Amino acid sequence: MSQSIPLVHGPMTEDVLHDIFASDQDMYPAPLTYPQLQGWTQACPELSVCFYPPQAPTQPDGGSDARSKPAGASIVLPLMESYWRDLLVGKIRETDINASKMLCSEGGAEHSVGLHVFHVERYDDRVKGFAKSSLEHAVVAAQSKGWNILGCSGGLQRFCTQWQRDLESRADKTFASAALTATPEGRRSFEKLGFRATGYQEIWVEVDAEIQLRTVTPGQDREEVLTSIKADSIKGEAAMSVRYTKKEPEDSQMP
Repeated sequence: MSQSIPLVHGPMTEDVLHDIFASDQDMYPAPLTYPQLQGWTQACPELSVCFYPPQAPTQPDGGSDARSKPAGASIVLPLMESYWRDLLVGKIRETDINASKMLCSEGGAEHSVGLHVFHVERYDDRVKGFAKSSLEHAVVAAQSKGWNILGCSGGLQRFCTQWQRDLESRADKTFASAALTATPEGRRSFEKLGFRATGYQEIWVEVDAEIQLRTVTPGQDREEVLTSIKADSIKGEAAMSVRYTKKEPEDSQMP
């Protein structure tokens, strides 16, 4: 039975980061490298964390530490405003994110940032509301830096058709984000948090035994982009979504 249990957070561990990287590579054929992922988490470690139950149940052998068994993990990237707005509409892609150039690490109200949810995953299926609580943690951590937070984004409809059935049958429901939300439950979780599509999509297709990327930008017709592509050739998809901190004028919401 799902239950609401308080969680404490700790630093991202190497083991968890390796698992996140392996999961991302399996699910979505994007050219992300492990050093690049490490650089993201090191740029602002307050936003790349593991979550744990506050206390471990007592074990008969006296072993087992709760902190060795995270209940979930999240990686959120604090992008400087211009790069974040470009990411929303596909002018840059996730794999273009350069930690030293594009991520904000210094505090101060002079910095305007967008929080991009790269990965959110719940390992303990007894925990409910993890997507919401992990995002709230990221926002609070960002606020503590004094930043002007423009909003949050993520690939909230991201899934891989080839593996979706296996994922849906897993006991540990996955809320993986660009946010890698691979399951319908994951997508609904973020939709309930007020995220909406920006119109940018990435579609990975197999052509002549090679995986190729097709992109749909705001205003483009998806069917035109996929002309001559068979449905069973589509191996993965991601749709960018956003939730603004403040309501923005219609003509400025999608830069």
